[in-house]
Amino acid sequence: MTLAEVRTFQNLLREINIKASKSRISSSTLFDSNSLFFYKRLLPLLHKYEWSLRKLIYLLAPTYFSKDWVKSTISVEAISQIRKKIKGNFDSNNLLQMMDLYDFEEYLFGENYIKVIGEEEDVIRYKEFGTENLITTLVNGEFSISKPYSLWEEIFNQYIDIDLSEIQNDMRLIRDGRNIVGHNKEISSEDYENLSKGLKKYIKKLDLAFNKILDGNVDRNLIKESKDIFNDYMSEYFKSSDHLFNLSKSGIDPKMFESINKLPSTLSKPAIDPKMFESINKLPSALSKPAIDPKMFESINKLPSALGKSGIDPKMFESINKLRSTLSKPAIDPKMFESINNGISTPSTATPSSSSNNSSGYIIPSTHYGTNPGTYVAATCTFYVKSVMGSRVGDYWGNAEDWAASASADGFTVDNNPVAGSTIAVFGPNVRGGSYGHVAVVESVNKAAGTMVIGEAIDLGNGYFNTTSTVKISDANYGFIHV
Repeated sequence: MTLAEVRTFQNLLREINIKASKSRISSSTLFDSNSLFFYKRLLPLLHKYEWSLRKLIYLLAPTYFSKDWVKSTISVEAISQIRKKIKGNFDSNNLLQMMDLYDFEEYLFGENYIKVIGEEEDVIRYKEFGTENLITTLVNGEFSISKPYSLWEEIFNQYIDIDLSEIQNDMRLIRDGRNIVGHNKEISSEDYENLSKGLKKYIKKLDLAFNKILDGNVDRNLIKESKDIFNDYMSEYFKSSDHLFNLSKSGIDPKMFESINKLPSTLSKPAIDPKMFESINKLPSALSKPAIDPKMFESINKLPSALGKSGIDPKMFESINKLRSTLSKPAIDPKMFESINNGISTPSTATPSSSSNNSSGYIIPSTHYGTNPGTYVAATCTFYVKSVMGSRVGDYWGNAEDWAASASADGFTVDNNPVAGSTIAVFGPNVRGGSYGHVAVVESVNKAAGTMVIGEAIDLGNGYFNTTSTVKISDANYGFIHV
């Protein structure tokens, strides 16, 4: 089923309901089929969006608030509410995993913080500090306080260039859309397209911000400019020695390049691409040992003295010096990851399930593709297809019934056209295989007869076994994934 077909069906239902109402016919319409269609396409995007949001917070909050960042950023009231939701053990270091999208809006955009500046600067949650304590603090000491601000204003907007009102409104729309999807309510094709577009937009921006912090806030154009200037200078300097690179032997002492070779080590991480210095580093090895007439290299032999304090115009290296200043500190303190390693668990994946009559796998899809079928439960239909197709299919597309939606969300074409050797047939629950759906490899197609031969792992009552079967093309009612 395509989006256009669903849109047509929705319009037909509206017309029927309007005419029934005008005719005073009592009727009710359930939108289960429509909701299921959109649910399967939106759920993978919602999972990716929430995980991207959580991991960015885990990366930034511990650095800004030190080791007590959980208590410093999450209110006592919010912690109390979260405790009520949790069954079993309570992990106070992993509270973000228990927060929903509404909690995140208050966490990021609530103006809950002030800076109290005296001999030292402290950040406090002023709503919990209390007006009386705040006045007492100011009266008894020489302090100044800032206006209330949010975490988004103070930290996060440095890495995501979006207007505050825009992202607040977008996150509210995403939360409303998630509630519609989660409660199986009617959703229009227009709302689906807007929600899908918004989710993809913020998944990209959140992941870019995450990688920007890990890589360091380095201007790549500045690196390229420095590389070009340096290479141009070295090329000009050696122009007087036309035969230099045609020599099979040389008497140049490699030590003359020591000061140049030390340059990369003076740049702290994240480092300049080492390829920038390839032409320099290869030069000594390209020149073999024994000597030729040193007079021929008079201009070259003068190079060490020319590289002394007063010999070269410092302006030549202006852009390189600018680059050093931007790299004077590591991109991010490695200690900031301690909280992540200690407090963060794996992404909120569902537990894999298995059954003798079902194919099953992991619920949350991923953009990682490998050749290991072990990401699906053995031996099932999903395990079989992954074993046959290898890296051509995703590692975490979920249960068989979820494959079409997960593949579509990852950019694969899903339609009703089977192609031998390059498509995967997807069957809905209880059509073939079990209540979790079924997937198989299309091996040959007979469109005239409306049939196809599939390779599959299937349980017909005595456990899973690999086989080939001839089935109707129409049985693959969830479509065909082109890989």
